Amino acid sequence: MMECLTGMELMDTADDVSGWTPEHIGQALRDIAQVHARWLGREDEVRAMGWFDNAPTRRAMTAAAPLWRGLIQHGRDEFPEWIRPEHTARFQRMIDTMPEWWAAIEKMPRTLVHNDFNPRNAAFRTVDGERRLCVYDWELATLHIPQRDLAELLAFTLNTNTTLDQVRELVETHRQAVAAASGQELDPAQWWDGFRFALRDYAVNRVAMYVLAHSGKHYGFM
Repeated sequence: MMECLTGMELMDTADDVSGWTPEHIGQALRDIAQVHARWLGREDEVRAMGWFDNAPTRRAMTAAAPLWRGLIQHGRDEFPEWIRPEHTARFQRMIDTMPEWWAAIEKMPRTLVHNDFNPRNAAFRTVDGERRLCVYDWELATLHIPQRDLAELLAFTLNTNTTLDQVRELVETHRQAVAAASGQELDPAQWWDGFRFALRDYAVNRVAMYVLAHSGKHYGFM
């Protein structure tokens, strides 16, 4: 499906996210929640569509531990100013405990996620005076917990001045939007745990890949 992306707001802003206000972030979370709610807990139906089979699993992720360790080692060697010894140790702990926290992920309801949800692939369009999220480049879409998209967007758009309370408020905004659209009760504590685990998955499985790619191709957003 193709769409003409003209007259967009905040398109291609990954290298400079200063225009992403709290209002934009909240709008993006409420709008992507409509997608998450549509397929929440309907994993068998998504798989039955037959057009992808790349959903991550605990077994596959833990089996790839040598890859994750190699990526972290490479990142430390190439960019020691970014990945310092304390960061390497933290990554190692995440990899060592991956069987436990991925087991927790697999007990949570999964849905269709964009899996590349950041300002490289998201912008806004005004329709009838209303700002709406427009998300494109869905070729990495997969089955995961909804918090996976949440974690990536916040990693790109928040800065070091953001407080933990502000993060919790945004996580809660997303949870409430998914709950309202799906009609399901979603426990706040479990949702927060899912967000924490999604951050670990994003760090190990995507940020480390970004670092590897950045070695040969400059990514301004890095």
